[in-house]
Order: sequence, then structure tokens, then C-alpha cells
Amino acid sequence: MGRIASIGVALLLVAAAAGCGGGGDGGGGKTLSKNEYVAALNAACTEANKAFSQLGTGDLASFQRKGAEVVAAAKKANEAFHAARPPNELRAEAAVFNDSADRIVEDMQAMADAAKSGSRVKFEAAYRSLQTHGSANASAARSIGSDACS
Repeated sequence: MGRIASIGVALLLVAAAAGCGGGGDGGGGKTLSKNEYVAALNAACTEANKAFSQLGTGDLASFQRKGAEVVAAAKKANEAFHAARPPNELRAEAAVFNDSADRIVEDMQAMADAAKSGSRVKFEAAYRSLQTHGSANASAARSIGSDACS
């Protein structure tokens, strides 16, 4: 079934994976140049992609075993996304990127919760939501210029 492969792709998008509230203006720290911002996103996505690949989850059964780890990896990536302060020229795209990353974390948590309770219907609904948010996230990443996140 293509669904399992699609979940893997969506998980990579979550590296786009993603915990704080939206906006794209990160916490403290200096505003980054465009190149610095793209490098920060690429680094976070590369690390998250590696974690998701090592976890190897994609179906309900594997999410039952490893869902908490997937959610933790997504939250870690999302914290890095929010910590990076985009330059003014990328604030709108960064807001979309961060907001969709927040939703991806929520979707992954919903998938983990559904898997833990054994609800295939809720798992699949959360997965469909993840696809939608993953698509928005990848589109924003492409607009920003982040190859590792798109």
C-alpha cells in the first residue's frame, strides 16, 4: 500500500517535523540573514530526517511501538525552527513554515495517540491531516530556499 511510503515522506516533511506557537519570529537571538536562516532550517531538517529514518515508522503497528519517539523528534526539530529568527524578507514564509510545522507535531501526536489506542480510523484521519500540513510546510520550505526541508 502506498500509504506506508507516504507516511514516511510526510515524516520527512515534518522535519518538517515540528512545538511552539506560530509566527516565524522565533524566541530571542539575532535576526539571521537569508543564508543563515536557510542553513539553520537545513540543519534542523537534516537532523530530523536522520532521526525519522532511523526510527523507521510508517504504519499503525510501528507507531504503536515508536510513536512517542517520532513525536519527540518532531518537537525537537520544531523547536529549532522556531529558534531561528528569519530575516524580514522571509517572515511571511517563515510564519507559514512554522505554523504548518506546529500542526505537523499535533498530527503526529494524534497519530501516536490513535495508534496507542488501536484506532485505525483516528490514525488515518490524523495521517490525512499530516499530509495536508506537510504539503504546506514543504511549499513554504521551497519558497524559503530550504532544500532539506522540502
